[in-house]
Amino acid sequence: MAKEVLIKKKTFKWIVMGIIMAIIALAFCFLIIGSSGLGDTSFEPFGLIVGLLFAIFCGYISYLLFKKVADKSPALFVDSKGIVENSSSISLGFIPWDRIDNVYVKRGSLGNYLCFEIIDLEGFLEERNVKGAKKKAILANKKMGYEGALVDLGFLKESDIEAIIDIFDNAR
Repeated sequence: MAKEVLIKKKTFKWIVMGIIMAIIALAFCFLIIGSSGLGDTSFEPFGLIVGLLFAIFCGYISYLLFKKVADKSPALFVDSKGIVENSSSISLGFIPWDRIDNVYVKRGSLGNYLCFEIIDLEGFLEERNVKGAKKKAILANKKMGYEGALVDLGFLKESDIEAIIDIFDNAR
């Protein structure tokens, strides 16, 4: 029986997405500079404003993606006390086993996930002071049939899944 499971984050896709967003932000900056009206009689303030907003947005998303790469915390840590889930931007962090009713694999069109069914999800979110877009995203996942805490199976091997379910069964 496994006593704990530690899954590290896979950062390659975050690096690639961060580079793509940075390139898009730079492209918008060059577009803004190129059409800033210097010697150009067809200067349009609306285009400049939209370009500037897109450059800021893409730059901010790029920053968030690189920040995620720099975060060295594990994607998932499971032991006899509970789970620490940090695999996505809507992760809930530590969840004790006594707040988890079930652990199961959900396969669907949006992907395959290891789901942790949280007892009284809305109450748990209130206790953790989860608000805003993060809370809306978690509750939207729940409405689509997914749980408040889920981990993309791309992070996990079959042996990890079996070990996590075994730890859950023994912790109850």
